[in-house]
Amino acid sequence: MRYPAVVAFVLVVFVQNAKADIFFDYAFTGDNGLSGNFSFDASAGFVTTCDIPTQYGCIASSTLISPYSALAGSYGPFTFNGRTNLYIEDVPTDYPGFCCTDSWIVRAGQFAGLPLISNIVNGRTVTSLNLFMYGPFATGSAYIDGPTLIPPVPIPTPTNFQYTIGFSDGTFDDAPLDTLELLGTHTVPEPSIGAMCIVSLLAMPLLLRLHKHVG
Repeated sequence: MRYPAVVAFVLVVFVQNAKADIFFDYAFTGDNGLSGNFSFDASAGFVTTCDIPTQYGCIASSTLISPYSALAGSYGPFTFNGRTNLYIEDVPTDYPGFCCTDSWIVRAGQFAGLPLISNIVNGRTVTSLNLFMYGPFATGSAYIDGPTLIPPVPIPTPTNFQYTIGFSDGTFDDAPLDTLELLGTHTVPEPSIGAMCIVSLLAMPLLLRLHKHVG
């Protein structure tokens, strides 16, 4: 009696040395009861462009955008969370003009791609939050070696260190920031596949034929 051969195809995939993403963690507070935390996904990397070339160097803008950067906070009776991005403007140290200034701006919610998720208070929700730090900073340009996730030392004035918070009815509140500080970093490992086996039996028709013959 002949027995059909059972042919099996086995695919084994091993993935080693899984990558770990680095996140920078921050805390902030502001007048009128604003407080919260946010994290930037440093692995996303900055995108930098030369907006205005000058004889002193480029007036450059840098952005850090990742769907994994997140912010959560509270403002009076409101609580909210969502995506956040970082925007940096870098003016050359010796630039004598008045068109621009150094800035380090955190944008969350609708200005970062999606409105914030918020509770409803008197028919309104929080849709956006912007944290503004304007220079010139202590060195004239805080980013001589490129954009950084370390926030500059703020100039504590209502104009240079402030926030705006937006609501679903189109209104905004603004007030001075009190603090914005880097707390540290943490890592999040990416999912990895230790071993995956796929077995495919290719002789099932022959087995069925044998079973019918024996029966």
